[in-house]
Amino acid sequence: MMAQSVLIRHFAELVQGEMSIAEYARKFEELARYWYASVVIVLKRNEKFIKGLKPELANATFSHLRYSSDIIVVMDLR
Repeated sequence: MMAQSVLIRHFAELVQGEMSIAEYARKFEELARYWYASVVIVLKRNEKFIKGLKPELANATFSHLRYSSDIIVVMDLR
């Protein structure tokens, strides 16, 4: 089986091309589950990062940010 990162890339690049609508829909559903799983992992990772911050930082400063990389950019700007 292909690595999950390869399957996610295939999903990101998926276009109908020469496939029928039914073939495209099947391929879309097949690959979408890998994308969804990766998004959940990233969101959980970022949630853990924010929860690990001091409460006053997590609640006041970073509650609107979704990605730890966004937080690092904000930290670099301060």
